[in-house]
Amino acid sequence: MHEQRDVATIERLENEWSLAYLRGDTAFEQCLLTRDFREILRTGKVVFLPDELDLARNNQGKNLPLPTLPKPTVMLHGNVAVAYGTSTSQGKTRETHYADYYLWEDGAWHAFFAQQTSVDK
Repeated sequence: MHEQRDVATIERLENEWSLAYLRGDTAFEQCLLTRDFREILRTGKVVFLPDELDLARNNQGKNLPLPTLPKPTVMLHGNVAVAYGTSTSQGKTRETHYADYYLWEDGAWHAFFAQQTSVDK
């Protein structure tokens, strides 16, 4: 709701997506992600919308701690936005670069592709 074609909206959606995943809020994810959503995990495996929803569903009822989320860098180009940055897994020293791709369609942003890349140290 209240989405604009601006950086602040993408930043808010990035945070809400992460929180929805940790809470197991598949309804939010189904609203945000396109039906043909794909993601390349840091392992190189390609997953699809049902896989993302299953991963989030596994978090339902776990009351996982909600971390301080990194602020992404956002690029806007017409009807497309990319949010990217670096995340660190809680309790681990593993860093991952990520990029989430959004499309402005019918007055709202929808994520259609995501990629994670492990950072070698």
